[in-house]
Amino acid sequence: MLSMTKSKKAFRDPYAEREAQKYENPVPSREAIMALLENAGQPQSLKKILTALEITDEDGKIAIRRRLKAMTRDGQLFRNRKNLYGLAKQMDMICGLIQGHPDGFGFVIPDGSGEDIFLSAREMRKALHGDRVMVQAVQSGRGGKLEGNIVEVLQRNNHTVLGHYHAEGGVGYVIPDDRRIGQDILIPQGEAGKANPGQIVVAAIDQQPNEHTQPVGHVTEVLGEHMDPGMEIEIAIRKYELPNSWPKAVEKQAKRIPAEVLEDHKAGRLDLRGLPL
Repeated sequence: MLSMTKSKKAFRDPYAEREAQKYENPVPSREAIMALLENAGQPQSLKKILTALEITDEDGKIAIRRRLKAMTRDGQLFRNRKNLYGLAKQMDMICGLIQGHPDGFGFVIPDGSGEDIFLSAREMRKALHGDRVMVQAVQSGRGGKLEGNIVEVLQRNNHTVLGHYHAEGGVGYVIPDDRRIGQDILIPQGEAGKANPGQIVVAAIDQQPNEHTQPVGHVTEVLGEHMDPGMEIEIAIRKYELPNSWPKAVEKQAKRIPAEVLEDHKAGRLDLRGLPL
């Protein structure tokens, strides 16, 4: 076992060979770091982790910081307010994706398996539907169901939002078309482009939400009025992130395709164009 006690037991990474095959300058494996922290029994500072891993060179320190950051992002570790690292599972942390509700509250769907965790409307101010978070779950008074507090947003998965642009008192905002996204996107003055109130737009999120502020963004595309011809197609393309731009060579080739089917193209085919499908 790995040790961080005064016994000065030499550090050994059982996955060192695998890491050496993957990286030119290998660092201790995730498994070794997790075993080290599990053996410690309590959160550890970066300095203590480096000492236990016997890393003294600057390149090694930089690599460990990056690995710890990645492990925190992936929900394996948790860094508290004192900048101490610990195992998420030891600190009763649960990671998963947020599923928002139109009424403002939401749920965390845990990675793997487990009971869904309720998030109040107040907790949902910190993140958006689809974001990956780490929560601390407690038994609530609502029939013993789990209720969570978001301790960290591990991954932001909303970078653009489709919705209706509005402006009141000089302040612009986009109401998301997806009602599971329960926060309007604030659009500062001068960031609305050519959008007019009521039009359907695409907004890029420049500042993600937290418990104190709403998301802030700018309009990147104006699709038009709700009843414009073909608007349903434009909305569907962006809502489901369907590809809608092509290389110039593809567009050039597509322009050579005739608008009507040529006679020689009908050979060996059954023409069903006359049927009311």
